[in-house]
Amino acid sequence: MRSWTLLVLLCLSACAKPTLYESWGQHLGKLPEVSGRLEDVSFLLGTPPSRCEPVADASPIIGVNLDLKRPVVQSVSSGGPADQAGIERGDTIESIADIVTPTTSAVVSQIKEDARDNAPLRVATNRGIYQVFPRIPHVEQCYWEVHAGEIGRAGGTASVSQYGGAARATSSVYQRFFRTSCRIHDGYVASCRSNWQQ
Repeated sequence: MRSWTLLVLLCLSACAKPTLYESWGQHLGKLPEVSGRLEDVSFLLGTPPSRCEPVADASPIIGVNLDLKRPVVQSVSSGGPADQAGIERGDTIESIADIVTPTTSAVVSQIKEDARDNAPLRVATNRGIYQVFPRIPHVEQCYWEVHAGEIGRAGGTASVSQYGGAARATSSVYQRFFRTSCRIHDGYVASCRSNWQQ
């Protein structure tokens, strides 16, 4: 009984470790919080992007990444509008243009509604009120495709009856890819999505 318990514990600890591709996905998700750059994605994946496309009609931004659950600043883009105004990591955004914003989605909606390129925007945080000058960033969508090997599958069946026998074999090969798409604002990662495809 004791050896089974040890085996189960070993399996749980080994199975809990993320695969390389799950680890990549976790790291990509954290890049906006640490002001990651396009080069950081390429370094992580070991390849430059396969293509980058400009995004038309970008909206003005203030240069912060917020916690998804509440409007707490996770990171501030270095040299961006919020950084120049004095907003810091850890600040809680309480209102935009004197409109109370209790959730992250309310902050994003209010910025989209009130931000104008290089026009002052009043941002109130738990530490004070700041005048931020939003600006339209250079935005591009970049794509990476990492060939992740082939998976071969083979199978067969055999049957015998009073009238004779038969055998059949099948095989197939699947290509596997790790694909990533990142939105880049002025060279900094704003968001990334990744998935497995085969």
